[in-house]
Amino acid sequence: MKLSPLLDIVTAIFLLLTVAVIAFVALLIANPRSPLNPLPQPTLIAIVVQATDLPTYTPTATFTPGPPTATASATGSPTASFTPLPTATPTASSTPVLALPTLATSLSTTLPNTPRFTQAAVPFTVKSIDYQPNRTSDNCKWSSIAGTVSDIQGVPLKGVAVSVMGGGGTIDETHFSGQESRFGDSGFEVFLGSQPRVDTYTVQLLSKTNSPLSDSVTVRTRADCKQNVVVVNFQQNH
Repeated sequence: MKLSPLLDIVTAIFLLLTVAVIAFVALLIANPRSPLNPLPQPTLIAIVVQATDLPTYTPTATFTPGPPTATASATGSPTASFTPLPTATPTASSTPVLALPTLATSLSTTLPNTPRFTQAAVPFTVKSIDYQPNRTSDNCKWSSIAGTVSDIQGVPLKGVAVSVMGGGGTIDETHFSGQESRFGDSGFEVFLGSQPRVDTYTVQLLSKTNSPLSDSVTVRTRADCKQNVVVVNFQQNH
């Protein structure tokens, strides 16, 4: 029995359509995002990560410097002063009561190797100065000035500007407390050179308007691998 030519044509058309459908499905499996896909996958939103600078000076605790009551010398250290203790009201005579020196003066005269605590106009004074070995992998190939800043109760203060100058004019840098956690929550560290040596530097706390928050403290580095980090700790005094 001879088939009709029309049936042959219909069969050929269905065969071609079958091949086309198989090819189309294979294309969508290989490339789901093809523009021919009637149900494309949703386009993912690109996430751009941008580097940001370190935060600007923003202290976590606020403080208001008191009015200046002492005149700084040429090196930035306040002149010596005595603050009399409150005197009792005389009952029968007008004999004056001798004013006793403050605790700051007593400390400076009886403990010459201990940093002075003064009744300064600035709200921060040096609590202690210590010498330590560098505990990083650089070991003796290192010289730095580090330390901490704390409030009147000893709580760490972050974001306080620390200015370090000296080394014959080779160092003039400002870092912020809290940037070096190896020395505590409010730690800071200024790298001075790749070998310990004897030199003189000044360390001072500054406000965000570059006003002094502490006296300018003079420290000397040492040419000793076990004392190549000078640790200067500041504490609020009022």
